[in-house]
Amino acid sequence: MNNIIQFYTKISKTYDLMNHVVYSERLSRKIIELAEIKEHNTVLDLACGTGWLSRRLEGRNVLIHGVDLTPFMLAKAKRRINGDFVLGVAEALPYRSESFDAILCNMAFSHFDYQAAAGEIYRTLKPKGRFVVTDSVDPNPGIYDALAYYPARSIVKLLWVLAGQPIDKTVRDNSKAFDLKSEKIRFALGEYMETKVELHYDLLGPASRLKSGCEIIHGIKR
Repeated sequence: MNNIIQFYTKISKTYDLMNHVVYSERLSRKIIELAEIKEHNTVLDLACGTGWLSRRLEGRNVLIHGVDLTPFMLAKAKRRINGDFVLGVAEALPYRSESFDAILCNMAFSHFDYQAAAGEIYRTLKPKGRFVVTDSVDPNPGIYDALAYYPARSIVKLLWVLAGQPIDKTVRDNSKAFDLKSEKIRFALGEYMETKVELHYDLLGPASRLKSGCEIIHGIKR
């Protein structure tokens, strides 16, 4: 567990860039769609990180909760989002039983003890609650390690090389494309990058649902 905390602390400065460039808005929309979230629902963002997914829940009139084991990332989520964010682990969630209408987990389940985490998810879901998980079927640590050490411009070039695509001139010549303060450009870049990379790499992985008492988790590679 300490190794996981150290790893995510190490990449925390480029973590948001990774999410916006690699995953884009299509993934968050799909997760929320599968969760069938309704107004006044109580939703848990499990392993919330800096709140990338939680931010997409704002404006939906839901109660947002987040839990993560990395203090540095959790502090970012608390500053950005109107929700309740706490330090904790998936194997021992700090919540009462039947607390949530939906639990979302993006690209983190492979780090958990599956049996313990599944038990806690089941315990904290309300009857007929929904659990949506995404994870990579073939994680490539090299990409994540690179994000910890290289600047944004180098990472974008790396992803294009991996996708077998030339670097787009409009992005190459536009320095604002690498300005993390530019939300509009950042999201547009993420959408564009995903269309190129996902043809060669299954970065999104399987998405599956667990309805409390009805289905089992499937599609996760050990």
